Amino acid sequence: MTLGIDLLRRHGWLSGRTPEMQDRILEGGRLRSFASGETVYRFGDTSEGLYGLAQGNVTVAIPNTIGSEHTIYQATPGFWIGDLALFSKQRRLVTVIAVTEVEIYFIPQPKLVALVRDDPVMLREFYALSHVNMELQLNILANLSIPNSEKRIAAFLLYVDSVQVTPGDWLETPQDRLATMTALSLPTVQRLVKRLAGLGLIEIGYGRIRVQDAAALARHAAE
Repeated sequence: MTLGIDLLRRHGWLSGRTPEMQDRILEGGRLRSFASGETVYRFGDTSEGLYGLAQGNVTVAIPNTIGSEHTIYQATPGFWIGDLALFSKQRRLVTVIAVTEVEIYFIPQPKLVALVRDDPVMLREFYALSHVNMELQLNILANLSIPNSEKRIAAFLLYVDSVQVTPGDWLETPQDRLATMTALSLPTVQRLVKRLAGLGLIEIGYGRIRVQDAAALARHAAE
């Protein structure tokens, strides 16, 4: 449990808060475990609290207008979610699913509401989280708008790699999931990933991908 909390203190939104603020935010929370494939919460659920990913990976999916859900992002440790519905008492806008075994630090909504009620300055800290997640959403949209398929894949991998605890580590992302998140066909992704690997920019493993040279991959994508 201590290792998960230490990571959240060092990486992601919480790391930008003062040690005192971190203590106040984390107080009253608990670590929860989810098995691979288990749902953390679904679109339309009521908000019950804030979630900080301490270990493992989760995917984030959104519904479309024809009634299905589309996976748009795979999050790594240091990622926090649940902020938009937290104080507005609205329903969840996304579905979050564990794609590996994960540990998530959960802070219940009543505790957070009381924290802000007792010290309104704390609201600024949660607005900062909403800003972080809005930046993430805009980045996803901007990358999906890249018309060149190879550059779109490169941009996606560069971003996800950049927010890892240790950039350059393996991304537990199979190519079929990468295809979904970049809105490309699996054969297209397979062909282009193989090409990027042949250029020495990424490395392909079983169900995972690693950015070998982020600077070179960024230069290649910008050409």
